[in-house]
Parts: sequence; structure tokens; C-alpha cells
Amino acid sequence: MSKNRKHTQPQDKRPSPIATGSQGGPNAPESGRQAPMHPHRLPTAGRKHRGPALLSGLLLLSLANQNTASELPPGAKKHLPTLAAEQAAHWPQAPLRSALAAQIEQETCPSLKSAKCWNPRTELKTAREYGFGLGQLTITAKFDNFAQARKLHTSLRDWKFENRFDAQRQLRTMILMDRAAYNRLTAIDAQQERLAMTLAAYNGGLAGVQQDRRLCAQTTHCDPKRWFGHVERHSLKAKTRTAGYGKSFFEINREYVRAILHERRKRYSAYFGEA
Repeated sequence: MSKNRKHTQPQDKRPSPIATGSQGGPNAPESGRQAPMHPHRLPTAGRKHRGPALLSGLLLLSLANQNTASELPPGAKKHLPTLAAEQAAHWPQAPLRSALAAQIEQETCPSLKSAKCWNPRTELKTAREYGFGLGQLTITAKFDNFAQARKLHTSLRDWKFENRFDAQRQLRTMILMDRAAYNRLTAIDAQQERLAMTLAAYNGGLAGVQQDRRLCAQTTHCDPKRWFGHVERHSLKAKTRTAGYGKSFFEINREYVRAILHERRKRYSAYFGEA
């Protein structure tokens, strides 16, 4: 993961997992689903007249879900079962499982048809950093997130650099990093706000998120327990365009969160049975 990487409006650069903007930072979820409509739960009165309309609505919903599934990148169809299994094993309480799938898309997909999209062999090489894999683990002159990843779980201790393209271990690492950040972001009641801060931490570092929360707390009408419209607007991150990235680290970090939760996640919600 790198500290500040841009990847909200897909480009040929990837944000990195521990700190996808381009700095390092390990750690992600949310909730909010609507109950499905059931014909047998409709009020008795008027049921005759609602039947055809309801059936049409259910048919359209079914077709919509099929269309969503058909939009999944080929790599996603291949690796989603492994992602789901790793989540069940290492973070079953994750609020929004689809958010992690969207995070992989954010990290690896310049476009949905790109060969890099959902590809565990995807690499980002710049003068500043090297990132690889589905979660874009980042290595720079200042930090080595791959080395840190091997400390997250006993199953990762023998993970060798020459075997870094192991998709299952990449996914496990990203999940464990997100989980670690999420668990450290305590005193935040709303799961979506906590998840948003988790993603920001993965992209730009947990220390940076905590710093931004403190700045928010010192600002009038800013709630440090809320990301959207509050913490997201206040930061000490550089706000000038960074050479090689096209945007500032502040922009990259904030766009990272919004792209995952507000744009990309809906592509995977049906797969995980979420609204």
C-alpha cells in the first residue's frame, strides 16, 4: 500500500492498500440494507390489483441483478469466491462485505476491461514506490508494507517476496489490514462512518486519519465521529498537486473513500446479498 495514490477516477496508477494514496496505512465496512418485497406480506385488501405490478417489479429487480453480475470484471468473477471465504474466516463481522470488493477494484482497475483489473499480478512502479497485487501492497524507501503484512497472521509469516502474487494471501492481508484499522477506530457508532475512516486509513495511514479527526474536533460544527461532510473536509495532508499523481494527496485520499462506497460498491452488492 502506498500512502497517497489516486484511483477514484480510474487511471493507470493504483492506490495502495496499506495506504493507497501513496503513503502507508493498514486497514474497512458499513451496513444498511432494505428488506426485500414479499408478495405474501402485502395487505390482503387490494392484493389482486397489486399482483401483476409486483411481479413485474420483481422481474425487473431480477433482471437488474443479472445485469449487475454481467458487469463484473472477469477477474472479479474469478477471485470473489476467495474474497468471500477469506472474509468469512478472518472478518465475519465486517459491516459491508461488498466494500472490500469495491476496494480491490479501486486499487487495480484503470478500467473494468483493463488486464490489470482484479489481477493479482498488477504492479505499480514509480520512482517513489512499488505496489503489487489485489490490494497494492506498497514498498518505498521509508516503509515496507509487505514486511509488515507478514506479521499480521501466522499463515503469512512464510510469505516470500518471490511468491508475492499469491492471490489468496493478498486478499487475506487486505482484509486483516482493514480489520485492524476498523478495530482501532473506536467510539464511532455509525458503521458507515467508521468504514469510511477505515478506507481512508488504508489509503493514507491510520495516523493521518486520527490527526484529521483531532483537527475536526477543534473546528466549529465538525464532528470527529463523522467522516462525510465532517472529517473528510479537514486535513493536514498536502493540498497541492503531487508530481506523478496529477492530484494532491488530500484529493486522492478523499476520492478513494467516495469512489469505493458511493460508486464501485454497488457493482458487488448483489453478489454479497446487500442492498
